[in-house]
Amino acid sequence: MSDNNSGSSTTSTDASVSTFVSSLIFTIAVSAALFLTFTILRTRVPRVYAPKTYMGPERERPDTTSSSGLIGWVLGTRHMNEIDFINRCGLDAYMFLEFMNKSFFLFIGFSVLAIPILIPLNAYNQLSLEGLNQLTIANVADQNRLWGHLILTVLFCMTTLAMGILGVRQYITRRQRYLLTPHHTQSLQATTILVCGIPIGEETLQSLHSIFSVFPGGVKRIWPAYSAADLQKDVLKRVTLTEKLETAECALIRSKLKYQAAGGADAGRRPSEASSTNMLNQRSATTPAGLDSFPSEKRPQHRPAVFPMSLFTSCCGAKKVDSVSTYRRELSGLNNSIVTRQQAGIAAMHENEDQNKLSATFVQFNSQLGAHLAAQAVIHRKTLTMQPRHLEVHPKDVIWENLGYSLKQRNIRRAIAAVLAFLLIAFWTIPVTFVASIAKLDVIVQYAPFLSGVYSLPNAVVGIIQGILPPLGLALLMMILPVILYKLAYFGGAVLNTHKTLTVVTSYHWFSVVHVLLVTTLANGIFAAVQQITDNPSAIMEMLATTLPQASTFFLSFILISLIKIPMMLLQIGPLIMHRVSKFLASTPRKVYMAERTMGFVDWGTTIPVHTIAFSIGLIYSTIQPLILPFMVIYFGLFYLAFRYQFLYVYRQPVDSGGLVYPRIVDQIYVGLIIYEIVMLGLFILQKAAGQSAIMGVVLLVTIGAIVISRDKVFKPLIQYLPVEVFEVGDGGLSSGGAGHHRNDNHTGVGGRSSKEVAREGKEEVDLESQAAAASTGYRGLGSTSGSSALAFDPTLSGKGVTESMAFVNPALRTQEHSVWIPQDHTGFTDQEVTELNSANITNTTEAATIDEKGKVTVGVEQLVVAPGDEFWG
Repeated sequence: MSDNNSGSSTTSTDASVSTFVSSLIFTIAVSAALFLTFTILRTRVPRVYAPKTYMGPERERPDTTSSSGLIGWVLGTRHMNEIDFINRCGLDAYMFLEFMNKSFFLFIGFSVLAIPILIPLNAYNQLSLEGLNQLTIANVADQNRLWGHLILTVLFCMTTLAMGILGVRQYITRRQRYLLTPHHTQSLQATTILVCGIPIGEETLQSLHSIFSVFPGGVKRIWPAYSAADLQKDVLKRVTLTEKLETAECALIRSKLKYQAAGGADAGRRPSEASSTNMLNQRSATTPAGLDSFPSEKRPQHRPAVFPMSLFTSCCGAKKVDSVSTYRRELSGLNNSIVTRQQAGIAAMHENEDQNKLSATFVQFNSQLGAHLAAQAVIHRKTLTMQPRHLEVHPKDVIWENLGYSLKQRNIRRAIAAVLAFLLIAFWTIPVTFVASIAKLDVIVQYAPFLSGVYSLPNAVVGIIQGILPPLGLALLMMILPVILYKLAYFGGAVLNTHKTLTVVTSYHWFSVVHVLLVTTLANGIFAAVQQITDNPSAIMEMLATTLPQASTFFLSFILISLIKIPMMLLQIGPLIMHRVSKFLASTPRKVYMAERTMGFVDWGTTIPVHTIAFSIGLIYSTIQPLILPFMVIYFGLFYLAFRYQFLYVYRQPVDSGGLVYPRIVDQIYVGLIIYEIVMLGLFILQKAAGQSAIMGVVLLVTIGAIVISRDKVFKPLIQYLPVEVFEVGDGGLSSGGAGHHRNDNHTGVGGRSSKEVAREGKEEVDLESQAAAASTGYRGLGSTSGSSALAFDPTLSGKGVTESMAFVNPALRTQEHSVWIPQDHTGFTDQEVTELNSANITNTTEAATIDEKGKVTVGVEQLVVAPGDEFWG
């Protein structure tokens, strides 16, 4: 019996070391292999690793020469200035990298101070805990040594607080400079607000114009929001049907090419070569027109769905039909139906009819100042009306399905979503606790002896089970969450995709705080001491003071395993595989184009919380287990380099919030800071260190006070809005250019910079091309002086793309049909299909697409800005 206990004790004492070593070796080996693979493939597959060098707007493309060489991804563009980076990647990406950069240097400072001071204090001549636990604060028996921990804790807390406050000051300066750049001020987004919750009776254009025309510059346009849910379903159905027809047309052309190559005589004729008599003689009554002598059984066919789920089509007796003719007929009928309803919808909007009108509207002002003031002002005398109001609205960012809710309905839905999120947090504790408990395998074996055979495995395997499986399991659990959280944010009534994402940033962070930090820490600490607490309940405080810090081994492994994500993000295994596979699977010009032109982007909702939680882990354990600090330096340093490369060469964000992600990052830093102070206060109390506990309590109160004052009293209005002082009074009032004119005083602004300096730095970012494009106005709008023009719509779309006057019309009402895009062949089969598509009144094109005799489709992607038809989805 004693031998068994001795063996168990030895295994327990060695667990932390073997766990750490296993995680370290695994991380180094896997990361090195992935990094090496990336450096080899990076310059060989530019489609995956540098698509922005030849795709997207010219002003967003990086310098291709600066990234050459084996480690060019690290050294390249290191001298790029702030303005160039923001122009290429957006303010959101820049502020996120600013957080990573500040964190890197912060943890360098923490490492330099904590490791030489705290490790000797923790390890030398104290309780003599085994393994890595000897390096934690749990090993300290002499309370006088805790003064060292207190001094560094206070220093780290004040430094982190200063980083947050100064970071927000710098963010406000950068956001103002960004919003004042000519490229931005000339955009539709800069002068448009979304007003929700408009009361009945106030939704008329005349009433809205009367309310909003009081703001500087007056109103330029008003777009009332109209519902078109059923029409939107048909528009999406038409897109799907178009893609099916393209697939069938390409399959038919391939079949004819193959048939011709096999010796089929008439299949190779051009339409002009086949006489009408022969065509009539060879065409049966059931064969669609235009087949010539091509066998009908070789044409693409499918079974129509008897039930909505096409899974059952093969077992319900449905006969096969000709795919091309069927899809043409369905598409032609759907096109006619959609166009008729779109014309009726636009006419109803033009006449300002109430049917299908939503309690929301888009208002474009002549000045940027007017938009900013209207977004902040008290608009209506009735409560819960004319709000919320959203600034900097982009047409692609709108969630049309949620525009119809009143503020009361929105608040109720948001409350229900919060309750569901709370319940999800509660029930999510069960699997997270189980995963975390695997890190204490020796304790599990005591209560489940049948698992004792695990210890017969090599120490390395046991280390992998305890060190690698729990972090991996926790990471997998946290990957499932975003899908649920995005659904809850949508249900809560979010009207903008950026706001929905910011909501997920917050909710996902709180999930991480509860489950990654709190539940995991308590599960490791309490589970390890459960037997001792059962035997001696009165000693629970002393036991927790010893066992809770030992959870640091789990978080050491967690950070180590997280480092593997860096080369995986760079290597992009999924896109790399899809790039290779798509060459064989892409059967239509549109699929080829999408495979060649689609660029990745960062989902802030799942990205930011991961790194702010890592920051919190490093901060909380900085004085508990100083060994974690060097790995935090590596973590933020490598992630900074990796994200910088990805933003410059790979990622292109669909919509930029203008840096609004950064205040959320700072808020999450503050949450980690407060938890850190509470944990240290608790440990000092558990250690019965009265002096240290009192000082720590004061530090906690000071921190909370500083956060509340700086966040809610000092910076809150400036986080989103521009101050009036940056605008200049022009002739006859504030100029319509808004932020294009600035005061010439030297008033000191945020961060000690004058408004004049902010404006001047903004002017340095002049984009001549965008200025010239924005100079063409000519749209009739609801002006500040007349109000006679009732609506800003042009019922027709002139030219390619969506005109500015149609930008905030419901996409279902303005989206034109996708052209059926088929490739041109060398024999004339495509010409015959084009003729028949024209006869069916179906828009089609062969632009930049060809198909060779083997059936391979090639698209000259460099000749196209967007795929045919996509220009109307802007």
